[in-house]
Amino acid sequence: MEWNRDIEDEVRVLIVSHFQGIITSEESERLQAWLETDEANRRMYDELKTAWVLSGKISGQLRPNGELLWRNIDRRIPRDKRSAFWKRIMDIRDYRIMKMAATWLILFLLGYLGSSLVSQIGDRQQLGEKTVITTPLGSKSKVELPDGSTVWLNAGSALEYSRGFNTVDREVRLAGEGFFKVKTDKKKPFVVNAFDISIIACGTTFNVKAYPEEKKVVTTLVDGEVRIEGKDREKTPLAVVMEPKQKVTCYVDGTGRDITTETIKEVEKREGEAEKTPSSVTSWYPVVKDYNVKTELYTSWKDNRWIIEREKFGELVKKIERRYNVKIILESDELLDYHFSGIIEKETLEQLLEILRLTIPVQYTIDVGKVYLNLDKKLGIEYGPAYEHL
Repeated sequence: MEWNRDIEDEVRVLIVSHFQGIITSEESERLQAWLETDEANRRMYDELKTAWVLSGKISGQLRPNGELLWRNIDRRIPRDKRSAFWKRIMDIRDYRIMKMAATWLILFLLGYLGSSLVSQIGDRQQLGEKTVITTPLGSKSKVELPDGSTVWLNAGSALEYSRGFNTVDREVRLAGEGFFKVKTDKKKPFVVNAFDISIIACGTTFNVKAYPEEKKVVTTLVDGEVRIEGKDREKTPLAVVMEPKQKVTCYVDGTGRDITTETIKEVEKREGEAEKTPSSVTSWYPVVKDYNVKTELYTSWKDNRWIIEREKFGELVKKIERRYNVKIILESDELLDYHFSGIIEKETLEQLLEILRLTIPVQYTIDVGKVYLNLDKKLGIEYGPAYEHL
């Protein structure tokens, strides 16, 4: 995106006021008129909105932190391009609206660096004896570890390992979701720690989902073999061996630290009985093993084609929040009774919501950083009761 110097100062003020949520109804009408004047205006607005949200991700706040923003900008620019970049930045500082300088810097940065900021957004920091890699909401990152193993981190995830990684051991700690492609080393098993559970592998491809707020550790094995170890509330050892196309879910007790494992319930996919086994049975057991799962349903989040099959709407909403860095407010509990199947590629948030409307009677309103979802009663009559979609 090239910086458009022809945008009037008034439009700049309107756009930023809209992003900040302080725009008046009269100003909103003027902004809407400008957007409808030319398709190029709409594209410019969409790109500026993406940059605004991105700036909030970098600082971890809804609105950009100016000082931290400047540090992030300077750090991400190649040394050989810094002089030219900051020279061009001086042009922006000459604008009459100086109080908005930090915001417009990040908008300019989007055009200057293009998609490189997004692809490198996984931030690696050295904190004492530990290295921490974080991926903000609304993004994904791919990281190569010192042993040659590759990790894809989903939105809102953090991966931590010690300075002794690959010399003393190969242990990492995960909070969030990661897809691991582990380099083979039988002398030093690769261990992913999440809550009080350890997933142990030698040379394996697997996915681990362990967001703290969800209070469960879900391991999906694509290739190889892993062993899951831990202790229950009575300190009784737990050991589960996984084979490819298996998924093991360990439910975490109230504190988010204890793993209850008095019973292991294995929901077997026997011929003629698979469809009769209700999915809700898994919630009654602390550790559940599912067989013959479609692994792409649990790993495609890292690819260009995100595959969704019969996803409960409530679960899907959580994923959309992380993927697009928005807060979704469900204003109708009836929507929770629906399921969704589809393939999402590079759709924007609004395009995704329109796709959802093809099968789910949902109406939406998009605000700054928020999406309000309600039941569309007209579509509900057309689509029929939710149970027909189960």
